[in-house]
Amino acid sequence: MIPAIALMLPILGYVGPGPGLTMLTALFGLLATLAIALGAIAIWPIRMMLRKLRNGRNQPGTADSASN
Repeated sequence: MIPAIALMLPILGYVGPGPGLTMLTALFGLLATLAIALGAIAIWPIRMMLRKLRNGRNQPGTADSASN
């Protein structure tokens, strides 16, 4: 009985590819979320600058605002 248990211990330590792939998928999702969040924060000032430039063109008294 003891030799059988001694031989089984390494076998019980094997996890398999399923949990590893699940962990990698979760890690990929986390990294993608962080990348999107950081990208949105990095692009925010550029978007605000472009929005101010676009709104600055349509001030009252210009030719563009007369057609609106």
